[in-house]
Amino acid sequence: MRVAFAHYLSIPFIAGALGVLYHAWENEGAGGVWIVPFLLAAAFFWVFTPQINWWWYSKRPPALEEGVVAAITRLVPFYRQLDEDGRKKFRDRLALTRMATNWTGKDMPDDIPPDLETAVAVQSVIATWKQDHFLLPDLENVVIAPGPFLSPEHPYRHSSETYRPESCMLFSAKAVMDAFAQPDQYFNVVLYEYIKATLAERYRSTFPIENEEELWMHIADISRWAPEAIVGAVGTREVDLLSVMWCVYYTFQDRFQQVLPEWAGHFRGYSQ
Repeated sequence: MRVAFAHYLSIPFIAGALGVLYHAWENEGAGGVWIVPFLLAAAFFWVFTPQINWWWYSKRPPALEEGVVAAITRLVPFYRQLDEDGRKKFRDRLALTRMATNWTGKDMPDDIPPDLETAVAVQSVIATWKQDHFLLPDLENVVIAPGPFLSPEHPYRHSSETYRPESCMLFSAKAVMDAFAQPDQYFNVVLYEYIKATLAERYRSTFPIENEEELWMHIADISRWAPEAIVGAVGTREVDLLSVMWCVYYTFQDRFQQVLPEWAGHFRGYSQ
């Protein structure tokens, strides 16, 4: 899904510049000055490539790779439960989220594979599903390391982090792909971070938590993950309980509804 609409627009002007250059060479420089507007136009499209591309593709989202569509159909329950219009909306948002994100590798190539981009971007689409403005310009940079990493904010090994001063989210590639491929086996640290940065941050005052110990017990019952396992999956020394609950709701929706029906009703109203 590597797209460059602006480059196509620049081709006639590059060709025009070459044509003027050839004419000037054949005629001892005559008419060479006319190369200037062609070069200026080509430079304009080159400099403003990101803006031009975004204007075009935001109105005409590019199609996802066939393998990506097959993967989200097989591995993303949220996508499967949507009707055809909802699935089209999901695919479009996924394509645009991948385009709008600045992907960087830490101790790995900067050219992040499509499956890894998808595994991250899917979680952003889910967390922002109810929002008209679903992109997150304040979190547009995603850094991916092969495994647990160190950072200035958390100088010990961890698998996910949101660092707003640099509009950045950091993830372990192993944690990303484990949870994407086997969501019932591995806590989804990417979904957790996106929920914490969007839904939980926005609605925290709406859902005050008073009985933390009891809720942790219910989470363990629903997910089969002990609190220590969830904290260990994230890797930071503190986790946000509201975000954990919301993440578990998405992953084990039917069982969550049975065990915590009131909370399930809250989450459903604000996220689906």
